[in-house]
Amino acid sequence: MSTIKISLVLTLAILMSFTSCKKDEDTLPIGKKIENSELQTILKEMGYSFDANNKLVMNDKAQNTKTLNLSGKQLSSYKGLDIFPSLEEINLSDNLFTEFDFNKLPTTVTKVELQGNKLYSFSNLLQSNQINKLYLPETAKYNDDEVLKFYLKHKDIDMKIMNVDKMIKYTTLRTIPDIQLRSFLKTQYASLFTDSDQIDISKELTIQEAGEFNLGNLFMPFPEEITTLEGIQYVIRKVTGAININLANQAKISYLKFNPSVSAVMINNVDFTDAEIDFSNIENLFSWIMGQCPGIKKIDLSKSNKLGIKGIEIPFAGLAISGCEDLEEIVMKKIDELSFNAVIFENLPKLKSLNLKNLIEWQPSMVFKLTGLSNCKLTLPTKIKKDANGEKRSISIDKTISETKEGKKFLENNKDVLSVEIVDNKKSFKLHTDAIDPNMNHFTGVLEPTMNGDKYNNVQKTFKVTWKDNNKLDIELDGFKVGRMPGSVSIDIKDADYTTNQNGEKVFAGNYKKAVVMNMGIFTFRFDAAYSGHVQNNKLYFEIHSTGNVLWKTIKADIVFNRIQ
Repeated sequence: MSTIKISLVLTLAILMSFTSCKKDEDTLPIGKKIENSELQTILKEMGYSFDANNKLVMNDKAQNTKTLNLSGKQLSSYKGLDIFPSLEEINLSDNLFTEFDFNKLPTTVTKVELQGNKLYSFSNLLQSNQINKLYLPETAKYNDDEVLKFYLKHKDIDMKIMNVDKMIKYTTLRTIPDIQLRSFLKTQYASLFTDSDQIDISKELTIQEAGEFNLGNLFMPFPEEITTLEGIQYVIRKVTGAININLANQAKISYLKFNPSVSAVMINNVDFTDAEIDFSNIENLFSWIMGQCPGIKKIDLSKSNKLGIKGIEIPFAGLAISGCEDLEEIVMKKIDELSFNAVIFENLPKLKSLNLKNLIEWQPSMVFKLTGLSNCKLTLPTKIKKDANGEKRSISIDKTISETKEGKKFLENNKDVLSVEIVDNKKSFKLHTDAIDPNMNHFTGVLEPTMNGDKYNNVQKTFKVTWKDNNKLDIELDGFKVGRMPGSVSIDIKDADYTTNQNGEKVFAGNYKKAVVMNMGIFTFRFDAAYSGHVQNNKLYFEIHSTGNVLWKTIKADIVFNRIQ
């Protein structure tokens, strides 16, 4: 009987103890719901408890967590970490973060590790004065805003940055690995360099240096072979005027961000594969020119307050994107009336859509190009404005676009103001033949071109002259480029007048609009010209003289030709 009593008492005690524990757990405070499912899953694996509504149970483990190691957890979001009231140190290294805001951390946190993430921006770092340990990813070396200012304010803390495969003490010194690029930058921007040939990002450019950046320019590519553009970012971020990067040999870049005051950007022959471009600071940009840049998938110009704005009195205000084989998206600010000096979209096979409904004008001396957009959903302009001087505006448009319902409507509605060139992209080359054509003369000989004072001799070329009825002729010269000429020059004169004098010479002379064509890859310019020539005894003598503006630069060209047929 006594044995039964003891057993009942023990059982009752155990039950009461269990009930008491269960009651204590039920009455534990419950934290906020964690919306971040990735983080919640990892915290559960680490032994943290959640109720049925996915709210963290604030037991002793949660309440007293001071250190949290989330390294290498493949996290793409850190949202929800502010739920830990006692958290002081957090390791977020080797995750998938692409942005980071220090305001999202508990204010109790004093130590943060971020190495191994592809981070360029560190929002609200400057306000995080409690941080006394900060480990940064290698990409933070480009940040001359939040990170640099934080360092200058807190030099005595434990602050390190990843350098290739090891952590080193953070400093303001940066290396330019390519010797050609380093030599160029040191010559042009000496105020940034130290005696050890490193750039100090805490230094500022002089007013003269900050005016523009020219690694090559629109008229001449940078001739030296550069293997990488690494380091160019430290200078470009400080330039307040125009940025020109035009390379003769393609080079890679990993990151690019502009100064808020930058006005014009021209980039040609740069590989952006796996690179990041920050378009957040382009509010003063009025010109964007980009050509032959693989790897770039999105160009976001929506932050610009000046691009395409009608009435801006600037020598060149244009948008030209050509030969960017991986480009899928172009974003522009919505403007009621788009106006450019030139607007070109050319050879963009992966571009998905382009809305040009509000485009109303471009300069008659320049061109509107819509070619090589094979996979693009295109919205064409509604109505093109008539030029004040009565000149027609030139447009070069794919045959496939011109034959669509919308293309036909656009060309018909604007036929009085447009000079149209239909391009058949199925023809990838021009066919030349030595066969004699009774309506065509081929004159092969030596050109003597002069451009901006530079004279070139012994340029072998062939002129094609077509004699027509009613004393009309066409004169054609295929493109050629020599020396320091900024682009390929060709001649295209149609239906010019000629006469035959008493000596049997065919004589012609006059002025012709847009006779000289300069193709610069991204841009094509057409210049008015004065020409003269004659043919006698199967010899052609020909001269043409032209002066015009290529963007903000004046180009003067003279071409003399004389040779036997």
